[in-house]
Amino acid sequence: MYDYWNVRMALMLIYHKRQGKKSDFAPYLEVMPESYGNPLNWTKAELQELQWAPFIEEVQVEQEFFKNEMIKLQEYMKEPPTEQELLWALMCTGSRTFTADFGGEGENGECMCAVADMVNHHEDAEPAFRWNPNPGVFELFSPLAKEKGEEVCISYGDVNNEHLLHYYGFVPETNKHEHIIVNERELLLAAREKLEVAPGCEGRKFSVLRYLMDSTAMGLSLPMQTMASSSLIFEGEDIDFEEDGSVGYEFNIWGDGNFEEILLMYARALVLTEDDLEIGPLEMAKKLQGNEQISQANEIDCRRLLEVVLQDQLEQMSSTSLEEDRALLKRIENGENVADGRPNLFMALRYRSSRKQLLLEAIDALDIPKPSPKEAVAGLA
Repeated sequence: MYDYWNVRMALMLIYHKRQGKKSDFAPYLEVMPESYGNPLNWTKAELQELQWAPFIEEVQVEQEFFKNEMIKLQEYMKEPPTEQELLWALMCTGSRTFTADFGGEGENGECMCAVADMVNHHEDAEPAFRWNPNPGVFELFSPLAKEKGEEVCISYGDVNNEHLLHYYGFVPETNKHEHIIVNERELLLAAREKLEVAPGCEGRKFSVLRYLMDSTAMGLSLPMQTMASSSLIFEGEDIDFEEDGSVGYEFNIWGDGNFEEILLMYARALVLTEDDLEIGPLEMAKKLQGNEQISQANEIDCRRLLEVVLQDQLEQMSSTSLEEDRALLKRIENGENVADGRPNLFMALRYRSSRKQLLLEAIDALDIPKPSPKEAVAGLA
């Protein structure tokens, strides 16, 4: 339990809050929010409104973890915090803590700083915080001049809406850093079970990918080296995804169908055919590392693979359509009482509508050639 800095800091907050006016931090604690909109504090029914199972499961794992921590605290503390106290303090530490180099010899540390943690987020913000060892202060600075009365914002990072909702409890109206994630497990399963392009060549395809991630062979630039420590392909072609829940490396897809380059490279390798691999894994790796198309057929199969994965993600969120989500959002924004006792519905709607929009943009950007009527008939035959 004491290995977790956020639990330690939460207990410190609870201690000082219980001290009331006697605490040196009383003025700071008095202006802190009494509640937060982070999903950690959502009910099971509210979490389902997110519609994206991996996010829901991640939050539920956290909720279960902190319940177990609560049990330990009740066992070992004379006056343990209540569940409400601990949850409040954890959301304070999760959303209001800074990580910085405070001039010591060791690693960066965490701190909570009054006033500093009240600065709002903006995706284009220039100001930022820094630790100034002389005279030992945590200061807000801006490289640009600000007008009197102009709000000063900071950026909480180049993070997507899922991160902002998870840790800060809000989804902005716009976010140029919004992106979705596709993981290796999804790609490998789709290649095995839905496309089945040269399934007997999986071992050689994995060899191609290993060359691109971790190899001393001449002529390789290792464009996928960042994947080496987490990739599933080092576990071998016999990996059983039913038994192994690892997701492997996670690839990003940004707005307007902007795909991470190594995602395209990885997908092209997974759909290589017997004919493609006749030149051998090493030579194929050298062809792929420039991230250029291998052939028209390979490129179509690559995009089909990505489409299958993206359509599957979209299908998992299909209990409502994007149009329905936007219509309900509009009604809430217009002041209609349609939440039906779901106080976090607005943020859930913003999150899931943004995610669906990105999925649709990515699918559209794949621009897969449609077969001619003659080819379609031949395929059916």
